[in-house]
Amino acid sequence: MKFNLKTLVAAVALVAAAGANAAAIDTGAGGNGGLFFNVWDATGSYTRNLGVDLTSFETAVNGAANGVQVYNFAADSTLTSWLSGKSSFSWNIMAVDNQGAVRVLETAGQSATLTAKASNIVRTAALQTTTLVGSINAPLASANSATYTTADAGYVGKAAGGVSTINSNIGWPTAALGSAANNSYAAGLLIEEANGNAAGTTVVANTILGNANGARAYFDANNTLVIQTADAVAAVPEPETYAMFLAGLGLMGVIARRRGNRA
Repeated sequence: MKFNLKTLVAAVALVAAAGANAAAIDTGAGGNGGLFFNVWDATGSYTRNLGVDLTSFETAVNGAANGVQVYNFAADSTLTSWLSGKSSFSWNIMAVDNQGAVRVLETAGQSATLTAKASNIVRTAALQTTTLVGSINAPLASANSATYTTADAGYVGKAAGGVSTINSNIGWPTAALGSAANNSYAAGLLIEEANGNAAGTTVVANTILGNANGARAYFDANNTLVIQTADAVAAVPEPETYAMFLAGLGLMGVIARRRGNRA
């Protein structure tokens, strides 16, 4: 099995960053906010800080020269507990840049019709996203994920100020949201941005992130969030597998040197 070394390094770096981060999500108020993952239903929600900023994420998934990249965010105990007994839920990934030419990133269903809105409307949605992240952040001072009841300000499914309000403003329908059915690359969600200028009402086109096919996100049967830049012929190994791979290369180098010395 052949692996692309650039791909492996990129995948491991992003997964490691996500695992190490146990802090509040960057709200994007100063620009370049952090990515976060939400799962919710009518009874409450779960949010996780993915530990990567918007611009770094764009750079990673738009790097066509790096080949297939697969980023795995395995379920934590908080998510596993929250999902227990649930068969129906919505999910998405979001991030916001609320400075200058604003960006609101969100996952969207492949068949969803996403309408580009005037810049002033997208700026309103960006501000609402920043406000929502601020509400989400309270429990994230000592952990990178948390759950919320419908009474909490950080509940993303709330009727006013939640995901539905933001999506209504940026012109994204309910069909844009993920569900349990979006559990493979083929059925995955696209990762898109609603864009707006710093001032005025000019309509700026939405941006699809990733290669020619678009990067996709899916939530698999193991409750792992996966972000993948193309349909992989051979899966990228997990970080521990990659560590073994490097160790193997090191051992081969030692053997080669010993043979050279004997010669």
